[in-house]
Amino acid sequence: MKKLFVFFAVIFLAVGYFIILGNTAEAGNYVVKSTNWATTGSCGASCTLRDALAAADADLEPSTITFDLSYPATISITSDNINLGTEGNLTIQGPGTGQLIIDGAGGNSGLDSIAITSNNNLLSGFTLRNSARTSISTSGSSGQNTFSNLVISDGTYNGLTLDGSGGGNTLESLVVADNGSNGIHITPSGDSNSLTDSVIRDSAHQGVIIQSIGNTFSGNTVSGSGYDGVQVFTPGATEQASGQNTISGNTINDNSWHGLKVSNAENAVTNNTLYANAYYQIYLEVLAINSDLSGNTVRDSNTTPVNIYYTNLSPLNYGSTDYTGDPSGGCNGGDAVLAINSDGSSSMLICDNNSILEKAISDDAISAGGFMVILGEYSGINATIYAPIGAFGISNYATCQTVLAGLGGGCDAVKMNYFTYSAGTEQFSWTNFNNFLVSGGTASASLAPGYSADPAVGYYDGYLWAGYGIWSSGNTFSNETLSNNGIGFLFHDTTADINTVENSAIDSLGQDVVLTDLSSTSNIALDNSSFTREKLWVNNGNLNVSQNLRTKVTSGVAVSTVSPLADATVTVADKDGATVATGMSGSDGYTANNLLYSYSVTDGTTLADDRNPFAVTATYGDYSGSATVELDGPDKEAIINLGVVDEEEQDDDDGGTIEGVEYTNGYIVTAPAAAGSPQIMTYKHDGTLLSSFMAYDSSLRGEFKAITADLRGTGEDEIITLPGIGHGPHLKVFKRDGTPLEAEMVFDKSFKGGLNAVTGDFNGDGRDEIAVAPLAEGGPQLKIYRWDDGQLKLMSDFFAYNKNLRCGLNLGAGDVDESGRESLLAIPREGGGPHLRIFKFEEGAFKLKADTFTHEEAFRGGTNVLTGDFDGDNRQEIIVSPLTHGGPNVRAFEYRNGSIDLLDWHFPYDEDFHGGINITAGDINADAHAELVVSPLQHGGPNLRVYSLDNNTFDLMDWLYVYDKDFHGGLNIKARDLENDGRAELVVAPRTHGGPNIRIYHYYHQGLYPIGAFWAYDKGFHGGVNIDLGKRD
Repeated sequence: MKKLFVFFAVIFLAVGYFIILGNTAEAGNYVVKSTNWATTGSCGASCTLRDALAAADADLEPSTITFDLSYPATISITSDNINLGTEGNLTIQGPGTGQLIIDGAGGNSGLDSIAITSNNNLLSGFTLRNSARTSISTSGSSGQNTFSNLVISDGTYNGLTLDGSGGGNTLESLVVADNGSNGIHITPSGDSNSLTDSVIRDSAHQGVIIQSIGNTFSGNTVSGSGYDGVQVFTPGATEQASGQNTISGNTINDNSWHGLKVSNAENAVTNNTLYANAYYQIYLEVLAINSDLSGNTVRDSNTTPVNIYYTNLSPLNYGSTDYTGDPSGGCNGGDAVLAINSDGSSSMLICDNNSILEKAISDDAISAGGFMVILGEYSGINATIYAPIGAFGISNYATCQTVLAGLGGGCDAVKMNYFTYSAGTEQFSWTNFNNFLVSGGTASASLAPGYSADPAVGYYDGYLWAGYGIWSSGNTFSNETLSNNGIGFLFHDTTADINTVENSAIDSLGQDVVLTDLSSTSNIALDNSSFTREKLWVNNGNLNVSQNLRTKVTSGVAVSTVSPLADATVTVADKDGATVATGMSGSDGYTANNLLYSYSVTDGTTLADDRNPFAVTATYGDYSGSATVELDGPDKEAIINLGVVDEEEQDDDDGGTIEGVEYTNGYIVTAPAAAGSPQIMTYKHDGTLLSSFMAYDSSLRGEFKAITADLRGTGEDEIITLPGIGHGPHLKVFKRDGTPLEAEMVFDKSFKGGLNAVTGDFNGDGRDEIAVAPLAEGGPQLKIYRWDDGQLKLMSDFFAYNKNLRCGLNLGAGDVDESGRESLLAIPREGGGPHLRIFKFEEGAFKLKADTFTHEEAFRGGTNVLTGDFDGDNRQEIIVSPLTHGGPNVRAFEYRNGSIDLLDWHFPYDEDFHGGINITAGDINADAHAELVVSPLQHGGPNLRVYSLDNNTFDLMDWLYVYDKDFHGGLNIKARDLENDGRAELVVAPRTHGGPNIRIYHYYHQGLYPIGAFWAYDKGFHGGVNIDLGKRD
């Protein structure tokens, strides 16, 4: 027995020794050291990926596979596949997508390259390409897997398929490209998956298919798909099926069908950007009801005119196939289509032997004045056409049969033999042209409201498809921005009977809103939105337009004494005298917003039940006043002054000056903040136009800025213009009247990151200099220019931070050291830390004097900076605020004795607000101290707040909503004395989305009051307005 025990002990020790020598990795951690695919039988010095997978699969504990290879490395699958079996809890951590490639070309064509049937696996840090089938798939009960930082490309079938019933998978930071079917397919098997911050491009079929519920799809880019960019549906559903998916913050563009196609209910589609998808940008099918759609930007479906519209629509066979551009496919024998372009040119398309042939027309005998398509027949010799689409209200052939039946023979009665064909010249020529005189009637030579063929198809003057195509009901579209689409919203069929569009901006190439084939009882609500009234078109149904109206009631006899009047009774009546709203003015003089029905469109573009104009009456005791308002746009206001003057509250200012207070005449300069031409406008504070000019080529579109400074020492400010991101670094200087003075290419002309600038007297010569930095993308290079001998000359050029910083800079200028000269302040924008630096011009150069981190060093949301003398000690304090992302933490600093010290900090808004804070300063109450003015930079309401900084503590002086409180486009704000009264006026403008409505406010008797408003640009412009304030003679 003792010998037997010794024998087994020796065997045990030998086996144990062999195991130790055979696997040098720690338990549960396996290192791939060979790019071979074949297995060696153990995970030792030559451990292959298959070895590591086998070892991990046998390990009951959570396992990790890493790689120790000579990079870049490629592992080629030459048989079978990678199978993550039943154990799960496996991490495959690659060295990076550029370092490790797993090539699936040699794998089993019947197997997915990586097949997962287990749970809680993590795959990260490698590229998977050339898969013989699907690149990565989950199935069975698999779920709770994470796929991160992968490149999945060039697969034969799908890039990634989630078919495991466990759901709850996390997909993040992926690049899924050039796969032979769909990019990512989430099947109905597993719910609640998350796909974020990924790029899915150039899929042969759909970019992304989502068939389960409760998924999150956000922060992704989907482009170049052969079909839809993203498709959301419930397979086999014939009635309402809830999707409950969140689709937010994505960019979906340049896909060959729809951008986003939704076919199930109750999804949240918010804050996405969709453009240049070939058909509908967002397509809601019949079952996509009760969805929340808000904050989406939908633009630029197809901005290239299609001069000729090809179709196989036949009078006897109203088909469904259409052709644009180069025609392809079959046609119905005997078809003829006359296409007349907007320039009067025309051509004939005929169907011959199942092919579409385009034939020229030798003598253009018609000037259509618009795009038109006319249907007809081709006999093989001559072409016979019918009355034009649009004549007598004809919109398709079926309507033609109904409308013209009384003429005898329906549409056949209006055939006209217009053309004969010459086989020698292969051209048609006009014959018997009679200006479309038919049976005593005259057919129009233009289309029924801008349509060619069937309005449901969505064509307008050669521009293809709509921003939204909606076949479902119960949806609400809020805060949407639609531009450059053929049609903005297309509501189609009786299934789209009840929908609401609210607080949205619609600016289309064709129609803004179209209703077609709805029932007579269908109602589409268009609430408090901007659009062009002539671009509303209804075939069937009712389009009901309502707009917000509120009233401001004031008392006083002059600008300086006008104040809000509370507790006034306000009544609003329509044109027939019917009362439609009543209310009381509040402490700010405003009534609540009332959404009031304005008019309907029920037939073509004809208005029905127009309730305009509205009469607004305000009464207060024995005083009354009235105003008339047209509800023709969103957020309308009526301002009524009752002339009530409270003698005890008259201004006790005797008209003299106050020591330390600057008295100036000023002007307002504006530039488009986005999507506008480089048109610079200058105004007096009352809206009187002073000048208008193009700072750059008028064809440019984007953001432009204009700032003011006295560069020449004339006592009147010049205007300095700065291009935004996407344009060259071309700084220009103009007189206020638009006379050009100088131009400077600040950086290399290929730089497109935009410019940021601040002005100040840095060298103490009594004239302002310009400090310029990249707005984004470029290095932290500062260039300072001064005016000398009639031109700009470079005064200094240096890097404020490490040259590798590429986030752009915000700049400030102020006398922070009581030297009588202004210092230059710099701080990084979004992407850089809150690292404030102060530079002083000394001995011919700018020298760093001090620096500090104004917020947590890890904060990367960017920072705003300004200066102002808030305590009247002739030394300007420094104010900073988050540019984006951070909480509303506004901080005040003081520079003394070579250091920057914190004075105070506060949250002007709720701590959970993360939209950034805009800041400006001015002496608004003529006390010789600057006051701080703050507003949300984005996402927040138009809540303007004014603070004093007495005894190094922020104190709230007043606040108000400067626009409707539901407006969330952010504000641009500036302060300066515009009236030569020693008080700085506050000027506000919408930063994004809102109309170009400039408003001016005055601080009087412990409150802010409006003293003027005007439109800086056309009311339909919604790109936001940048503003600055200048000094004039």
